[in-house]
Amino acid sequence: MTYNKNRKRKSFNVHLIRFLCSVGGTDKVLMTVQYASRIVFWHCMKSGNKSLALRFKNLEEPIDDFRVLLRYYGLVPLVQWIVHVESNPPPSKLLLNINRMQNFVNVFYYPLEHAYWLGKHNVLPISKEKTKKLREWSCRLWAIYIILQFWNIWEEYKLLRQRENYVNGVEMSDPKTEEELREKHSLKKVKYQLEREKLTIAMNLIINTAYLPLTLSWSFKRLRISDATEGSLGLIAALCQFFTSWVATS
Repeated sequence: MTYNKNRKRKSFNVHLIRFLCSVGGTDKVLMTVQYASRIVFWHCMKSGNKSLALRFKNLEEPIDDFRVLLRYYGLVPLVQWIVHVESNPPPSKLLLNINRMQNFVNVFYYPLEHAYWLGKHNVLPISKEKTKKLREWSCRLWAIYIILQFWNIWEEYKLLRQRENYVNGVEMSDPKTEEELREKHSLKKVKYQLEREKLTIAMNLIINTAYLPLTLSWSFKRLRISDATEGSLGLIAALCQFFTSWVATS
């Protein structure tokens, strides 16, 4: 009993270290702290505790800045992903074209965000007004990516339902040969994988539903949302991404 507990604890520690050592894991932890700080900041401002609110603001801003810096490597995996999509296209032609459109958007998104960060820190001689515009346009491209992602999720769900219907149909039939018996047994593993994929789709839907109002708020003045709403939506997206990244590194 003690051996099993120690083994589980060791496995958890190894998983935690692997998660925190990854760029994605670090980003998700920082994102959780960032948006939780935004909610506390709003609460402190509402209750009149401006001194404490300022401390949480001072914590949130450098985290946000560092998270942008973490994305500076983004173009490299993007190029790898573009090559992968073209070499290993998804089963649907429509899904392939959606991925292509998303990749096209990201090709412009990353340089705009990089230029914004460099202008903000006076590395590039860009005026504050242009720096602000760079941020707005990068967020608009992010919003377009998210809208395409909803389409992507819907197409993935339809393909998953087709596979699920096939598996359910085979399970309903009685195996007549040894080969059919083996196929039915292997389908149990496929069904388990389909459930995992269904959970991933659901999490992606929640994440993008939370992100869309944020990106629109950052893109257009007239669509600005409150600190409480921004913090809540950001925290929802952060926790869901934390979960999916944790599972991915298990």
